[in-house]
Amino acid sequence: MRWTPQTPDDVKKLSAECEKGQLASCTALGIDYLTGRGVTKDENKARALLERACGGNDARGCNNLGIIYAEGQGVPKDEARAVQLYQRGCDGGYVGACVNLGSMYVLGRGVSKDEAHAVQLFRKVCDGGEPRGCLFLGQSYAHGIGVAKDEELAVQLYERACNDGLADGCGNLANMYVKGAGVAKNEEKAAKLSEKACEAGSAFGCTNLGALYENGQGVAKDIAHAVQLYQRSCDAGDATGCDYLGDMYAVGRGVAKDKSRSAALYQKSCKLGGAHACLKIGEYRTGRLLKIKYDGIIIFSKETDKASYELTIQDGPDQYVAVYRMNYFQHDRYKDLVGGKDVEYRIAGRNLFVKLPDGKEIKAGLCLRNPQGLLICP
Repeated sequence: MRWTPQTPDDVKKLSAECEKGQLASCTALGIDYLTGRGVTKDENKARALLERACGGNDARGCNNLGIIYAEGQGVPKDEARAVQLYQRGCDGGYVGACVNLGSMYVLGRGVSKDEAHAVQLFRKVCDGGEPRGCLFLGQSYAHGIGVAKDEELAVQLYERACNDGLADGCGNLANMYVKGAGVAKNEEKAAKLSEKACEAGSAFGCTNLGALYENGQGVAKDIAHAVQLYQRSCDAGDATGCDYLGDMYAVGRGVAKDKSRSAALYQKSCKLGGAHACLKIGEYRTGRLLKIKYDGIIIFSKETDKASYELTIQDGPDQYVAVYRMNYFQHDRYKDLVGGKDVEYRIAGRNLFVKLPDGKEIKAGLCLRNPQGLLICP
């Protein structure tokens, strides 16, 4: 664990070591300036120190410089540059850089998406004893990303990460017990694991625990405590926690009904990457237009539809199906959409809006599933 300066003398010591060419000290000081721990936050000074460390092949310095470019901290966001820096850090033996590099390959950020290569990186890190590598490898197996889906193996990997002290490993393992995925369903054990994760600092674990208390799964139902846990996870930056807390305020469940508070929470969740929250406030999301199914042309009169198309959009684990109808006078814009390509979309009411290349939108009616799983389209 790195030493963090707490006094001016500590800062001087690190600065002197850095000047003498001790690159690890340059990296440590750069991180402190980046986070404002023990010194006044200064992103420019942090970047200069990390550039120096990475230039001297300090792997940890390259990793943290990559984070700066990936997140656009004090510099324009440059994900391709971040990938290069993570690669240098990984090649230099810093496992955190390998994990970050794998995540970029999974998401296709700054590099062509290559989920299989990401799995190789995660496996390398996990085999090297780094619990985060086991966590991400477990997620790959749990969802079949870059590798054949294997929930039992995912459980083993999550358990390994949890036992090695990684809070999110315990949180993911709890999820598997809740669903009975790869392991016998056990809500009581899920609650204990979620509590362990939450108390160890996992915001995601607090969200899980909140959901269990809200629904009375493995614990006595306690709506007020669920709200407290969602607040805790939201404060710690978990998008789902903010989303769930927004739902509580939207309907007045465990708290006084407050639509403005709910909207603010959805907005925060959306900024943190919460897909569902973005849609609840009508923000654009990016999803993949899987297919455009042509439903035929009808030109019997000016009062009928000229044509209709079924659109299917995949956004992570979520899929949306909608029907785009055109009347007699509308220009046929479906040709502006290409199956297999990413599109920007939003949801308002029961309609899905897809942004076209020229910035205009087409409106399609959302299809909904009934309790029996049948898709009902407008």
